[in-house]
Amino acid sequence: MRTIKKILSSMLALAMLVGVFAPYTAFAEDLTSKDPNAVTKTVTLHKLVMSKQELIEWPETPSYDGTQDISALKNLNELRGKTVKEVAGVYFALKFADDYADADKRGKYVKKGDDSLTPKMPLEATDKIEEAVGGLTENTGVVFKTEQLKGSFLIDEVSSKSTYKGENGESLAGSKAVPVKITLPLVNKDGTVLNAHVYPKNTQDKPEIDKNFAKQEGSEYGDFYDNLKPDEKDALGADYAKYQLDKMEVSQTVGTKVPYEVKTKVKSGTEYGKLVWKDSMTNGLTFNQDLKISANNGVELTQSDYKITQDGRGFTLSLTKEGLDKVKAVTKPGKNDGNDVEFTLKYSATLNGTAVVDVPEKNNIYLEYGHRPDNEIEENPVKPKDGSLTVTKNWADGQDVPDDVFVTYVLKKGNDVKSSVTLNKNMTSGTLDLGNGIKFEITSAFSGKFTGLAEGDDWKISERVAGYTPSYTKPSDDGTVTITNTKDNDNPPPLNPTEPKVVVGGKKFVKTDEADVRLAGAKFVVKKDNKYLASKSDAEKTSEQTALEEAKTKLNEAVNKYNSRADDNNKANLEKEVTDAQKAYNDAFHKASIKYEWIDSKDADNVVVLVSNDKGQFEVSGLEYGDYLLEEIEAPKGFAKITDIEFKVAKAGAESIMNIKYTDGVGDSNDAQKVVNKKVTIPQTGGIGTIIFTVAGLALMLGAAYAIKKNREEA
Repeated sequence: MRTIKKILSSMLALAMLVGVFAPYTAFAEDLTSKDPNAVTKTVTLHKLVMSKQELIEWPETPSYDGTQDISALKNLNELRGKTVKEVAGVYFALKFADDYADADKRGKYVKKGDDSLTPKMPLEATDKIEEAVGGLTENTGVVFKTEQLKGSFLIDEVSSKSTYKGENGESLAGSKAVPVKITLPLVNKDGTVLNAHVYPKNTQDKPEIDKNFAKQEGSEYGDFYDNLKPDEKDALGADYAKYQLDKMEVSQTVGTKVPYEVKTKVKSGTEYGKLVWKDSMTNGLTFNQDLKISANNGVELTQSDYKITQDGRGFTLSLTKEGLDKVKAVTKPGKNDGNDVEFTLKYSATLNGTAVVDVPEKNNIYLEYGHRPDNEIEENPVKPKDGSLTVTKNWADGQDVPDDVFVTYVLKKGNDVKSSVTLNKNMTSGTLDLGNGIKFEITSAFSGKFTGLAEGDDWKISERVAGYTPSYTKPSDDGTVTITNTKDNDNPPPLNPTEPKVVVGGKKFVKTDEADVRLAGAKFVVKKDNKYLASKSDAEKTSEQTALEEAKTKLNEAVNKYNSRADDNNKANLEKEVTDAQKAYNDAFHKASIKYEWIDSKDADNVVVLVSNDKGQFEVSGLEYGDYLLEEIEAPKGFAKITDIEFKVAKAGAESIMNIKYTDGVGDSNDAQKVVNKKVTIPQTGGIGTIIFTVAGLALMLGAAYAIKKNREEA
């Protein structure tokens, strides 16, 4: 008896394996008719997904007879251990087949009637997908009403209207039996199938992406590569295996150009209606707008294949329909004989003078992909109010914004980009100097105000953010623009590889005498390998660089005035002049987004000069981590110059001398290095002390001569 049961079970399992997964397998619920006038009332399409290898190995069974339905799937999984599952969110539309009787309708969509899944009668053809019979699959499929149809039809998958996303953001890839071709009414050996079921099969996949510092090629970016250690050089280059692994953090000097590489692989068998890269840099990096894109496997990209919008904080790069079609021709969606297409993006950023000491600068790259393309959104022109524009951020439906979301606001005058700023949710206050007289005052997370704008002009504010769709409200009369972001639920979440980081160091000093009294008016230069730190201007001088030169001149004048004073009656006022001039110089320095270079002469006009203020404070920033020297070129009045002072620039001051508080009485620990001067003890040339020493010296000499003469006479 047990043997008979086993045989029957095996036969049942074999019957299910033979029937369920034919190329466009159609089944009935045991509902067939011998009536020659019978029709197929419905065709239910079930979308099946499985692994790529399972799809390749899946047997194609020609013995389709329409005798089983999807209830066999559970048993099938148990018997064969497959990962096959039915999925919702895939859009299918009904078309006239290429061999349809009416040649004028061939290849066109069947126009819908009273509802989206019922054809209009008499039958009409349309080229518009919005007018076609079609719908999204549910977990139990999608049911086409076909009782009035006769002839050859296709049920075609429309990826641009599909909403399916795998558990890990996958999209549908290689397939079998897509599109499904049927001849209605559907007939098998038992007669007309009254309610048929069809089962197109897919695997699923998603692109791969990674980003890193680029590998060295030639002498370009020499300053960057020269600062790397051997093990850091070995770790360069994008690598898909490191997509979510921590990348390196390297220290560099302000002005260094940092090279980046992004690689993206679009898998064979896949097709996308959207491939968009969005890059947003933190404010200490300036994008050099030198993006280059290339692809392999015969995909030759021209300017019509992609669109780039860029600004100082990054870019948006999107493939056009022409570019997507070129990719599709190689990947061959739905087929197993396509090839991968790999894109390579190369570009660079310059580490600028606004980089904050010990705070890593980075730029996030996001890949938006899926079947639903973005809609073009036009910003509204707005006029400043009192020279400022306010931007307010809303997140639709109270969405909880992840920590890794970066929003870049781009400020345009007309269509010309004038400035840009990148914000994250942790930046809730502060002011960022964006150059050209424009600043951004942060008022709350992702919100703030552009200031320093010309009155009466039309400006525009747009944003770059991955994974969200912005909508711009009509600007108000008070110069406020409100942007509301809605999460893109039609496509998978963007892919965001970990990013490498670049960081600058700095050092704080306090100038004192031997009694820890703080001293103003000391001037220093920075040395390394017998060269001096200097600011490097661009060939074309900017207004900020001109302002920097003027600020340096005024600083020198204030220090000279302070140190050459005849007495101390006006000391406090002169100290304040030095402090104000030092602050103005430091501000101008950062506004100029200065670049550093090392030169041979400390007397050059562009050498960087550090001056102690009335609290003895001075500092240097924007240096790579390492060992340096301070050389005092002018001491405060009444003090002797000191020899070179060694100091170390290290993250958080590690292994660095920290023996005084930068701001007296503030903080729990020392955060600066003390630079001590001794008072002059040898009289200065031309003073009364010189006369005294001269007279005393002459007296000694005369005394010695008299003694020698007397000794000779006695002898």
